[in-house]
Amino acid sequence: MATEKRRSPALLLRKKYGAPGHKTIAAVAHRFLTPAAKTAVGKLLNKINAQSLESIAAWADEIKPTSSHTPNDSDTLKFLAAFPVTNEWHFVDLPVDATSYDTTIYAAFTREDDVVHMSEECINILLDKSTKFSKLNALRWLTHLIGDIHQPLHIACSYIDSSGTKPKLVFKKDDILSKNLLQKSDRGGNKILLMTSVGTGGKALHSYWDTTLFGMVDDFSSAAYDPPPAVAKNKLATLPSLWVGDNVQFAKEAYKGLTVKGKDAKQHTKVDVKWNKTTYDKRCAPIVKKLCLKGASRLAFLLNSIYE
Repeated sequence: MATEKRRSPALLLRKKYGAPGHKTIAAVAHRFLTPAAKTAVGKLLNKINAQSLESIAAWADEIKPTSSHTPNDSDTLKFLAAFPVTNEWHFVDLPVDATSYDTTIYAAFTREDDVVHMSEECINILLDKSTKFSKLNALRWLTHLIGDIHQPLHIACSYIDSSGTKPKLVFKKDDILSKNLLQKSDRGGNKILLMTSVGTGGKALHSYWDTTLFGMVDDFSSAAYDPPPAVAKNKLATLPSLWVGDNVQFAKEAYKGLTVKGKDAKQHTKVDVKWNKTTYDKRCAPIVKKLCLKGASRLAFLLNSIYE
């Protein structure tokens, strides 16, 4: 378990993973459900007159304090009374050079309420191993968090060293710790601005992955179910940490080809980076599609295994 907890108020400003990506993963996953899983999921969704996983995929963002539209069904209201702030459930800020999700090796970077631990909690609730919150809310959270796990900037990021004349993006665990940069996360790429012209901050790296790259992806109508290897039901809750370990490699691709220009002229806490859009898009758009498909199959696999 993490020995060092980070509760910086700035982390609450982290932007959400785009709703279209979440809904796409959920819609594809719903197509992959077995009849038994569809029946069980349908019974939970009937409580809020919902028809599919797609309809609940963005709920975890809609309940944020900054949301302009918060659901008011009884399960949501009970949840918010018990857990009014859940922003940190959506991510874990592993170093870009991380090779796994390991709470011993990366103790300073993991939290008891990070995306991995909360995914595990949801699985355990659906397996009747926990009563932390309702099964409906566990389903809503799990549908969303599996999507977050498959967006690389929700699981790893750089740490910004501003001690020199020009900021540096630090990727290695030991360097981050030795330079005391734990409180200097780039917030999943939200503090990295892709320059549209010299001296002008453009779209944040996180937002670029959420929206722009996703918008380049072809439709998923022909997606095929590709489940991971079978595991015992009592081992299902171990899978989110393994999947983060599998996906963290793609964070390196997210930062590859970015060159720091300096602090942003308008927002001094952020960093402008130069990049080659054509090269970047060609390399990274296929990664987005690959991870969406993988997330859909894995979400379906979890639900199929829970309700077998």
